[in-house]
Amino acid sequence: MSPDRKRPPRPATSAEERPLRRRAHAMVEDLLTSAMSHEEQVRLARVVLRSGSREAINRLFEYFQRCQAETRWGRDNPLHEIAGAMRVQAIRALRGPPGQHSRNHRSALLVLWVAGRPGDVPLLVSLLAAQDPDGLDRDILPVLQHVISGYEPSDPDLIAAIERFIERTASLQDIHAASLVLREYRVSEAESALQRALASPDPWRRAPVMAALVVRNPGQHWHAGEALLAALKLEARTAEAWDKDSVQRALAEALDGAKEGFESREEVGLPPVPEAWIEELDHVPDEDCAAFLDRLGREFTLDQAPLLPRLQTASLARKKALLRALGAVATGGTPFFHAVWPFTSDPDEEIAALAIAACGTTRSDQARMRLTARLRGAIARDDAAAARPLLTGLRGCLHDGAVWSAALSLRCEIARRLAIEGLEHGAVLRGPAIELLNEAARRESNQGLRRRMDRLLRER
Repeated sequence: MSPDRKRPPRPATSAEERPLRRRAHAMVEDLLTSAMSHEEQVRLARVVLRSGSREAINRLFEYFQRCQAETRWGRDNPLHEIAGAMRVQAIRALRGPPGQHSRNHRSALLVLWVAGRPGDVPLLVSLLAAQDPDGLDRDILPVLQHVISGYEPSDPDLIAAIERFIERTASLQDIHAASLVLREYRVSEAESALQRALASPDPWRRAPVMAALVVRNPGQHWHAGEALLAALKLEARTAEAWDKDSVQRALAEALDGAKEGFESREEVGLPPVPEAWIEELDHVPDEDCAAFLDRLGREFTLDQAPLLPRLQTASLARKKALLRALGAVATGGTPFFHAVWPFTSDPDEEIAALAIAACGTTRSDQARMRLTARLRGAIARDDAAAARPLLTGLRGCLHDGAVWSAALSLRCEIARRLAIEGLEHGAVLRGPAIELLNEAARRESNQGLRRRMDRLLRER
């Protein structure tokens, strides 16, 4: 700091706040090293958030992320119930100084990766635009990818920041991360930005961009993606070029996914639904709506676009029929989530389950992550009413056996039966998931459910 510039005065700290800041470090240490109940962990975490100690809060953010990472093994995140308060503090940290080695910002981004919302996008974009090369880019981009699908405005600053990043980075993994953000950003300008990025003369830099385009618009980009993949397979590369293998694999997986869609719809030769039939849908009696939509799905290539606007004003029976049809054709995107996501919390359990199933079948990893986090929270609270529609809707979409096994701890027998059905529908059983299932089988009083658990353990 130059001698003619004065350091801004620090905010005054009261006598009560000073010991609280000192105690906050000890509280975080207790969280990290001591065995305690979930309630006690939440209590201590709330005190740390109020303490104002940046170092203690950073350590709390890192502990929150560690707890969240362990949910993949069926463990609960005890701090999930205060994720909203954690997010508020994370936003405050991101608006402040980055700290030594940018730790203040890095720790806050760990929280937003779990608890971030679409409204956080402008702040994240401003941080991305301000980064020097090799700064926090790799921390910001995954968070942007998770929150961007629900962000509705067409944001030229976001597009420009991502394009500049793609142009300046030398890392194929960074290009892949930036392309994933544009893939999930459901505005036409994002696809145009991806197409501009294809102008690179380096086929390896084009590969992750093409993978994103194939997922966004397979009809237009599948053949070009297939040609690029064939060219990459002929390229010589060293055994250490793991980053090239990674982006080649990403493109191959995108093409495989698109091909499955072609085989299931276009290659069977079904024509698009005639406009007259779509108009007829509005005149079909409520009790016949489900059968009418089922017929459209068998005889034509049904698209989500004409179904979404009809959801808001539909009667209960018609709404169920529309959501069931969307579960078979949903591809996601901003209009889809704007119309369907609110129904995932509907008080009618069948409506909620159908909306959850429709969201779970889309390409949005963020939607599935949020629904899974909601299910984990319901299990932790033993909230069967909240868990039942999630267990029903995520069946076949959620393959983490640890989550389904954890749901066997619910006291509601119907919820446990739904959890077993989830395990039977392709969930992966390994490690902690098997331990949880063994424990649940030992304490299960319903002999029919216990036999199904034992069969799952034998067949794993």
